[in-house]
Amino acid sequence: MTCVGFNVSGTLHPRRWRVLMWQFYLVMWMEVHLS
Repeated sequence: MTCVGFNVSGTLHPRRWRVLMWQFYLVMWMEVHLS
């Protein structure tokens, strides 16, 4: 999921950037609570 997020970040579209930040935050949260 992180690789896809970084690829999307290359476009720097405002809407997609918000989704990217949300996905990144969600992944970090999952890693912290599941590990």
